[in-house]
Amino acid sequence: MFYAGGVYQHISGPYKGGHAVTLVGYDDSEQAWIVRNSWGEQWGEQGYFRIKYNDESGVGTSGYEMDVLSPSQVIHLTAPEYRDAVSGQTDIVVRSLISEEIKSIQYVITKKRDSSVRAEGVIDVHAMATSIDTTQLPDGEYEIALRAETKDGTVGRPWYSTFSIANNSPIASVSLSAGDFDPAQPVSKRVYFSLDIDYQTVPLTDALLVFKKKDGSFEKSMYVQDPGRKSSVGWRTAMFPDGEYEVQVIARIGNLYKYQSNLMTVTVKN
Repeated sequence: MFYAGGVYQHISGPYKGGHAVTLVGYDDSEQAWIVRNSWGEQWGEQGYFRIKYNDESGVGTSGYEMDVLSPSQVIHLTAPEYRDAVSGQTDIVVRSLISEEIKSIQYVITKKRDSSVRAEGVIDVHAMATSIDTTQLPDGEYEIALRAETKDGTVGRPWYSTFSIANNSPIASVSLSAGDFDPAQPVSKRVYFSLDIDYQTVPLTDALLVFKKKDGSFEKSMYVQDPGRKSSVGWRTAMFPDGEYEVQVIARIGNLYKYQSNLMTVTVKN
């Protein structure tokens, strides 16, 4: 949906498709839903948009029915966080809505792409936590599975999450280049950058595309989650004042390691 602000209503085309968004409110005075998109604050109205109640694009035309478990069967991993990176002695922390009904919690940590590398144990149900020495496992990306058993013998469904172990200064590099534009020419509207990432053992968890105006009057960053080995990142230049910018990627492995790309110079002229 091409949108910069205001109340959207489909008026032409035949294309009406879309993707999942979050309906967060409504405005009867404008007969519009208030919706949170997933494209960052640089899109729309600080990441939100408004759409007419009766718009034929459709709101909530499909969804999932949830199979709700008993609260005593529900456990949630709070640390490590999803796709975080850890090193050394690391706490595994869980929470439950009714922790007093839990008899035991087991965990299994398995290295992705090599299931023979694994560690398993139990969580202290009083502290709802345990600690592991990650130096006993090779660096890489891991899946953790948690499963709780209640005092009446009921075994809940497993909870899965992903994190990385990085104890040995992982080698990685980041390269930034123009995707669909000539950096020697002024840019306008929307253009794309290409991120090329090389790593050996531990994937980068996220990256910031940092824009700094050369005269120091403006700076803004765009967040990229799970950039993989190659990413294409769109830049809406209309959100930036005209002028010459230095652009660089700062990629991370959790809060442990940072990697900087080459600098690019790009001129915005909208």
